[in-house]
Amino acid sequence: STDLSPGPADLSPGPASTTLSPGPADLSPGPAPTDLSPGPADLSPAAIAELVLDVIRGVLGLAPDLKIRPTQDLRDLGMDSLLALDLATALAQRTGRPIANSFAWDYPTPEAMNHALAALLKGPAA
Repeated sequence: STDLSPGPADLSPGPASTTLSPGPADLSPGPAPTDLSPGPADLSPAAIAELVLDVIRGVLGLAPDLKIRPTQDLRDLGMDSLLALDLATALAQRTGRPIANSFAWDYPTPEAMNHALAALLKGPAA
């Protein structure tokens, strides 16, 4: 029989921890932003459509030049529940807006996604 009882506890103090005190705060404004591209709310319908197709192709592993019909059901292109989550995450990252995990199921075609994303981007940022 194996003895699984705990051995004596080592309660000796360990090495002294080093305390880091905060240094002076750097409050300088930093470099000015150089990216003057429109924010997500300013994207044109064509730019939203291209963004959606770009994310769909990337997440589903499709060729960058593959033509996808606006009414194409993404489940027919191989979208499953994990890829739907990946698609929502990728859209959230690209737009800077929260996207529901169910987005791809609620809007299963590029056309439906375009309309839903355009409405979401016009709303207040979360």
